[in-house]
Amino acid sequence: MSLLRKNGILVPDFELASSADEVYTFARELERRTGRPQVMLKAQVLAGGRSRGEWSSGLAGGGVRLAAGADEARLLAQGMLGHRLRTRQTGPEGRPCHRLLVVEPAKPVREFYLAVAMDTGGSGGPILMAARLGGTGIEEAASSVVARPLGPEAALSGAGAAEVAERVLGLAGREAESAARFAQQLCRMFSASDATLLEVNPAAVDSHGQVLCLDCKLNVDSNARFRQPELCSARDWAQEDPRDATAAGCGLKYVGMDGDIGCLVNGAGLAMATMDIVKLHGGEPANFLDVGGTVTAKQVAQALDIIGSDGRVTAALVNIFGGIVRCDVVAEGLVSALQRLRPGLPVVVRLQGNRGSEARQLLRREGGAAVSVCECLDEAARM
Repeated sequence: MSLLRKNGILVPDFELASSADEVYTFARELERRTGRPQVMLKAQVLAGGRSRGEWSSGLAGGGVRLAAGADEARLLAQGMLGHRLRTRQTGPEGRPCHRLLVVEPAKPVREFYLAVAMDTGGSGGPILMAARLGGTGIEEAASSVVARPLGPEAALSGAGAAEVAERVLGLAGREAESAARFAQQLCRMFSASDATLLEVNPAAVDSHGQVLCLDCKLNVDSNARFRQPELCSARDWAQEDPRDATAAGCGLKYVGMDGDIGCLVNGAGLAMATMDIVKLHGGEPANFLDVGGTVTAKQVAQALDIIGSDGRVTAALVNIFGGIVRCDVVAEGLVSALQRLRPGLPVVVRLQGNRGSEARQLLRREGGAAVSVCECLDEAARM
């Protein structure tokens, strides 16, 4: 919300709270500023569908609640902060809620959907998406979303913005002018933030004909971290698998899954093929872990440490095809990590390519009884 305001986009008055007492204080402050006692509480969890979510505390009503005043806001906060919110996007374990956005309630005349995203399945460039329906119903009405291609810089001309406001969103007069300006500001923010997605749902038209953002989602291109240190520093790792944070700090690409076979692979394509063959033989991958082509022995050891830290993993499969990466470097890292790996955890290793023979000899000599070395991927997956 602060970033939106910084980019000239209208947002309701708000404060961010991390305790029930802060919620009470901020609710009283918002009442003083707005003249209204009501406040909205929005759970800050990394998932959509919050308004229809369920709390581990048993609190009813989802993760977006309207409080009649500061006292009710504090009571609601006690059932939200420190508890987990389950939505359609979180899975049964839910996500922890450590902060609440305390927001001035809006009184929109109408709501709509507006987003800028990279068209990964089409042109590969940025597109503007708009729909007359906004809010929780947008997922059920996805067919109503209209997409307009943008230039490489995600620039939207005045004429293009006016067309979206009038023809797509069905606005006129002051409302159309405000919506067109809003769309242009959104496109500029998308480009300046190196974003892959900037979604406003809903955007709202108030009684004065002004358009403001009621809720927003921003995804930043991970390749632009060096250009967006302020944005990237705001990432809330408490909302993610701790192994994700560890892997990112080690320069590894990790995505946790629900299976029990840990996978350590070089290259995204080979990683996906490895997961496919694991499933083909009746297993379920516990993760996607791509160590890349310039991996060091230390990173390989860290990767195996990450897999071993997952208590659900009953076996690890290492599949390396050495082109740029040297298999003997991978083997050195594995030997290092095997010394501290969870006792009894079997590790199946398939190494082929650059210095593969030397790597296999090293593992057979120093890997220990828990390591099985294979030359064929199908054989490795069967084990």
